Amino acid sequence: MTESSNEVIISLVSGLVGVLVGAIIQIIYSTKSEKRQHIHEYKQMCMEEWIVLRDDLKNLLDGLNVDRINLIGFSLGGAVAIDFTVRHPEMVSSLVLMSTFSKCDDYLEKVFAEFKSNLCGGFEEFYDYMIPKVLCPEVIEKNAEELEMLKQIYSKSANVEAYIKTTEACLNFNAEDRLSDITQPTLILAGKYDEICPLMYQETLNRMI
Repeated sequence: MTESSNEVIISLVSGLVGVLVGAIIQIIYSTKSEKRQHIHEYKQMCMEEWIVLRDDLKNLLDGLNVDRINLIGFSLGGAVAIDFTVRHPEMVSSLVLMSTFSKCDDYLEKVFAEFKSNLCGGFEEFYDYMIPKVLCPEVIEKNAEELEMLKQIYSKSANVEAYIKTTEACLNFNAEDRLSDITQPTLILAGKYDEICPLMYQETLNRMI
């Protein structure tokens, strides 16, 4: 499928726990009856998340006969999107980067070390560690029951080993010296209170792309 088909193709690469975050957001912004339905659906779904890395994305697009995409990357997915764009620029029409990074520095090394430490304690420990990182206290308090239910559902099938291996892979990531190669129109989004990928990383992307 090429641009001549006049179709706009968007590819979203999520973060380390992208499926989980998506489920949380859906639960938070649902009505009571919708929340019950979503919880039921999540119990029926296979919750094992697969991390789509650069080569997997390329193979997927080739398999779908997709030549060019508008690429969106969130958190770890943003790093994958950066790496994909500098290695396959001919395949990317535009780029959106959200709360991500281009290089693992000392700060992020500590963040990923905390990820791994909590993951080694099991998914539930990691979940309890991550929730305050991605949700504000008011939201956690208001949706405490639903968040606890999601934890129980995901803990039964979460691929903790895959999370750990992906976290370890982040430690060696460095595409900062190639950011200037990105010429595609790029939108960079940052979370003001983001503790995992603070504003300074988005400012670096804005300055160097």
